[in-house]
Amino acid sequence: AGQNNLGESLDDWKAVSDRRASVVPLTSRQVFYARQAQSLATHLVEMRFDPSLELSPLRHRLRFGSRIFYLDGPPRNKDEQNVEWEMTVVERIMPTGQ
Repeated sequence: AGQNNLGESLDDWKAVSDRRASVVPLTSRQVFYARQAQSLATHLVEMRFDPSLELSPLRHRLRFGSRIFYLDGPPRNKDEQNVEWEMTVVERIMPTGQ
C-alpha cells in the first residue's frame, strides 16, 4: 500500500459500485447534534437503497469526484421503506500532492 509524505500508511481501495447520490453539507444545527453524540460527521449522503452493497463503515468509503467521505456509521434505511439510504459521513481533506 505504501506511505504518504507524512509517513502514514496508505490503504488500497477498489471500486465496488458506481451510484448516483446526493451529498449535502450538514447544517450547523445538525453538526451541533452530531457533536453531542461524539460524531465528526460533516455531510449527509442519500442514495437509492441496495441491500446487495452491504455497506460497512470499516470496509467502505464513498468517492464523490476527487472528494473522499468515510461512513460515520451504517447506512440508515430511510423510513424503513427499502427505497433510500441516508448516511452521515466525514469528509477527509487530503493535503495537496497526495
